[in-house]
Amino acid sequence: MGKKINKDINILEAFKEFDRLIPVTEEVVKGGARMKGTFLEMIRLRKEIEQLLSFLLKKKSLKLCPVCGRTFKYKERKIYCSPLTEGRDCGKKARNIRSYLHHRQERLRKSIKRMKELRKLYKERNIKK
Repeated sequence: MGKKINKDINILEAFKEFDRLIPVTEEVVKGGARMKGTFLEMIRLRKEIEQLLSFLLKKKSLKLCPVCGRTFKYKERKIYCSPLTEGRDCGKKARNIRSYLHHRQERLRKSIKRMKELRKLYKERNIKK
């Protein structure tokens, strides 16, 4: 049996890199007709990758993380990236966001109170930041 390969299938990062390179490639296309074919091939390749990604998402081979936007292997009831398999803890980030939205006013009051106390202490001790 072969080893289990657990690599991140990160197509969206490849798209970001592709989008970063497009303006550079467009400048090169203006310079010479030979590079124009390469530019058109890159655009065609991006469309094929987008079709493959949408196909895999529909077939439930891949799933898209709503927090970071990366893809991971589909597992039933798995919503976010996991620190064990993908090395990112997006579930924790999502829970923190939900918790903050739920307890926002209470946390803001505590934060404001702490800042007032800190400023008062700085003023008493003549500390300037």
